[in-house]
Amino acid sequence: MRFLFPLALVLALFFPTPQKPVPAPLVKHVDTLSKAETLRARFTVQRGAFAPEEHTLVYSRWGSLKVESATQLLLWDGTKVIRLDKRKNEYSEGEGLAEAARLYLEPHLWGWSAFFDRKPWEGLTPATQGAKRVVLGARVTEVLVRVGSAPQEFRLMVEDATGLVRAWTTKVGAEDLLVMAASVEVSSESADASEFAFSPPDGAKKVERAASTAPTFADVQGVLRARCLPCHSRGSRLGGHEFETYEGVMRVVKAGEPDGSLLVKVVSPPNPVMPQGGAPLSGEQVRLLRDWIAAGAKR
Repeated sequence: MRFLFPLALVLALFFPTPQKPVPAPLVKHVDTLSKAETLRARFTVQRGAFAPEEHTLVYSRWGSLKVESATQLLLWDGTKVIRLDKRKNEYSEGEGLAEAARLYLEPHLWGWSAFFDRKPWEGLTPATQGAKRVVLGARVTEVLVRVGSAPQEFRLMVEDATGLVRAWTTKVGAEDLLVMAASVEVSSESADASEFAFSPPDGAKKVERAASTAPTFADVQGVLRARCLPCHSRGSRLGGHEFETYEGVMRVVKAGEPDGSLLVKVVSPPNPVMPQGGAPLSGEQVRLLRDWIAAGAKR
């Protein structure tokens, strides 16, 4: 019999003990999600000027999640993280509780992250209430919060009738991100495990991440140059670090150990401290750094 690791248990290992209360405008949202057994949502994600893409999600209290769109499937079944690229008909499987615990903190899923862990919400800066609006037929109130020490701003739309977050906007790098939920449903009934079972589509190819998709140092260097320079160039070496060279980067990296690498720790949610004074790295950028280190941090 396989042992399922609830995300709530795993998260206790990754996040510090909260010292601040949940901001008042978000208390009902956080309390409702953190007490529910199942969360379901239908929502659209719009990145920049691209057309919105429809998504559905199912979160289970006993430690599983499923997020699906027309182009991809993201699944954590309690033992494996599965990513299916529907356009290429390729999928990958990876084991790792740390990766699973980060999935729901992606910017396009962050608004419902309190379902799995309320701690990051307890550590938010005081929320500022803004204008009243109507979003998809629901009356909402804008609530502005800042996440992390960088910090990253999220403008949440909290439904007046339910107290639940129905939409939010933020920036991922220079790109605007807009998430709007047509429905958000919480239940005291547990989701069936069969909802998180994965059967590869006909003809789907399994891709081994480390063997065929491991990032190169050139990939990583592109992110570091864009987000860490000029502060950490060979000329400035702010904090004693430079990330222009492989040797400089390896001073803050433990090959094969992303969770033990300082480079990953300072840019990872829920409270990234770098880039100082700038927007946090996107989920894709952090994942690139982690995957490169996990694969051996080769030159």
